[in-house]
Amino acid sequence: MGFKFNRNCRVESLEERLFGGRDRSGDAEMGEAGGEKQDAAKPSTIGQMVETAERLFAGWGQELKKEERICRLVRQFETNLENSRQAMHELGIFRACARCDGSTPEGSCCSSGLERKYSPILLLMSLMLGAALPRQRVRADSCYFLGRKGCRLIARHMLCIDYFCPELEQSLEPKALMKLQTLSGREIESAFLLQEAIKGEIAVFSKRLLP
Repeated sequence: MGFKFNRNCRVESLEERLFGGRDRSGDAEMGEAGGEKQDAAKPSTIGQMVETAERLFAGWGQELKKEERICRLVRQFETNLENSRQAMHELGIFRACARCDGSTPEGSCCSSGLERKYSPILLLMSLMLGAALPRQRVRADSCYFLGRKGCRLIARHMLCIDYFCPELEQSLEPKALMKLQTLSGREIESAFLLQEAIKGEIAVFSKRLLP
């Protein structure tokens, strides 16, 4: 249930934090790079997941953009995203991560297999916000969505938003770290609310097609 990043940093999942440790002998059954087992309800490959997101966008994207609640949540998410990224820029987070990715043999924390955390709905959010989903991986040892200039998505998984490697975390002053965690928390919350709202609207749209 946890995830091991390229730089040998392992993050516990929420389930592990709530219910304690588990037998690590089961890790061989887990997905690539320590990712979770494949959910039976999820598309089995990243290519299929991208295609599913694009079909959802083609079928429901315009309808979703007309919904007042969705529009409000999109605006809130964009505001929180901008605030979070501005703080990361001011604190030099982007520069530090780019420098690490280019200078360490194992690459950045954006590991191969991290893309398995994503869902078609989360990818649909990036499409709604104007991002194009990639058709191929740039580096075999990195996340499918990592490009040459950073993440190619707009709406990211909460693990991608919230995680800092130990070296980077220790380099920040406590006040700066607290501010960044607060802003990141708002981005995560607004992304979650938007994702759940989109799920609900698509369920309503789908019922309209039933005989």
